Amino acid sequence: IGKAVVVTFDDIDKSLPENAYPIMKKLDLPFTQFIITGKVGQTIDGSQMSTWKEIKKMNENPLVTSGLHTNNSHYQVNFEPILSTNISKKVVQKDYQKSQKTF
Repeated sequence: IGKAVVVTFDDIDKSLPENAYPIMKKLDLPFTQFIITGKVGQTIDGSQMSTWKEIKKMNENPLVTSGLHTNNSHYQVNFEPILSTNISKKVVQKDYQKSQKTF
């Protein structure tokens, strides 16, 4: 059995479409991008997130798969990711459903 590598990019800031994507495309390497749908085009934690236009352009390439992080649950409370706290299952489901609808 051969060895395999899975390449993923989290959150999708501008560094993916501007830097990594052109290299991945040139090398014909597949990857998955995980999107925070409620933060597309915004600045979070000092990083400029990619726009929908950039995400859609990358997604047109059959080498690119898109996955969803959350819509609006990508933050921390007391230095803990909100999704690792006692947040209710209903709140998480509602947020994920919103991310699906937005995408």
